[in-house]
Amino acid sequence: MRSVAGLTQQRLADLIGCSRMSIQQIELGRLKLSDKMAEKISFHTGIDMNWLLRGDYKAPPVCLRDSQLPYTREMFKRTRAEISRPRSHPLDAGFLEGFLTHTYYQLNAVAETAYRADKIIYFYYQTREFLEELEKQWPPSTQSPVSMDAAQTQKEFRARFEKIRRKKRPSKPLF
Repeated sequence: MRSVAGLTQQRLADLIGCSRMSIQQIELGRLKLSDKMAEKISFHTGIDMNWLLRGDYKAPPVCLRDSQLPYTREMFKRTRAEISRPRSHPLDAGFLEGFLTHTYYQLNAVAETAYRADKIIYFYYQTREFLEELEKQWPPSTQSPVSMDAAQTQKEFRARFEKIRRKKRPSKPLF
């Protein structure tokens, strides 16, 4: 990813707010890439967070916006341009989709651990409390029927986020 973007270890470290040594240790496999650091790298470079977390660096890197597209230096430049001069908000629909997908994975992984430890009721309680706090801050704007199909929900909200993003886009593209 660094070579495609044309980044040195120091420049990547500066972008995400860590030491060059941390980047070096991750690249050498001596330090595990945390979810939080992967999220920062993804946000600042435009690389797909899931690609980073898989750790299969022999697989070609893919874009945050569309994991079917290869990650390119142009995508890195666009990402940096949007961060320095956002056309709407840096956390655009593609980033949100990736973040929500990863959050869904994390919730499942933690629920599994709670279930094994016979703490699933407490997990459920804490999750409900957390979501209620979020809803107090940002009440849901939709009253759509709740789907129990995660893929269907993702598809529905992908379209909604994209519609919102298009409305926020200025009439004249930045590049």
